[in-house]
Amino acid sequence: MTAMTQDIEQELLQTVRRLPAARAEEVLDFAQFLATRIPAPAGNGDEAQNDWDRQAAQIDREQRIYERRHSELLAQYHGRYIAMLGGKVVDHDMDRLALRRRIRKQHGNTPVFFTLVEDDPIQTFWMRSPQIEIGVA
Repeated sequence: MTAMTQDIEQELLQTVRRLPAARAEEVLDFAQFLATRIPAPAGNGDEAQNDWDRQAAQIDREQRIYERRHSELLAQYHGRYIAMLGGKVVDHDMDRLALRRRIRKQHGNTPVFFTLVEDDPIQTFWMRSPQIEIGVA
């Protein structure tokens, strides 16, 4: 993926995340329509997605589906880990590791979205780091 493609992807993602869920879904549907109608450019290979990019894109799609369905999933799976594949919950468990083992045994290396279903659909991680202050003598 080229740097320009990544910039466009990031900008589009930020724009879509600011939209109400119904509008974001329309944008996603339209983008998928365009992707099937417009052939991929033939180039020197920079545009071709490698396996890693395809898996990351699949996980991103699953996460967006999770975010759209969050209230429904929260009612059913609150406090549990879920595994989503193809927009559907394929398994759930209180034990994250046990869930991952079962899913890997059933689905191998297929990209599967795992998450803990909590009140907020998007997890926030806080990272502390040392702060260095340099004084002028």
